[in-house]
Amino acid sequence: MPEPCIHDLDPATCADCNGAAKRAALRERSMRGTGGHGPWFRSRYDGKCSDCGELFSAGQKIRSDGDDGWLCEDCGEAGP
Repeated sequence: MPEPCIHDLDPATCADCNGAAKRAALRERSMRGTGGHGPWFRSRYDGKCSDCGELFSAGQKIRSDGDDGWLCEDCGEAGP
């Protein structure tokens, strides 16, 4: 019997419990360019730039800052 989900979901469909979130993070890290920044992509959620602090909306172009945060298009262009 599988371990119960700590999020009260079916463990097979929970991205944390079935390992999908971890696999996605590893895949993203493997795609990082030089300087630790990830590739550009369209955000699926609203968030906040870890550099300038400005909010971004779902659908805007962002990239990983290499330290578990996100960079907006303006700040990401200035990076390595």
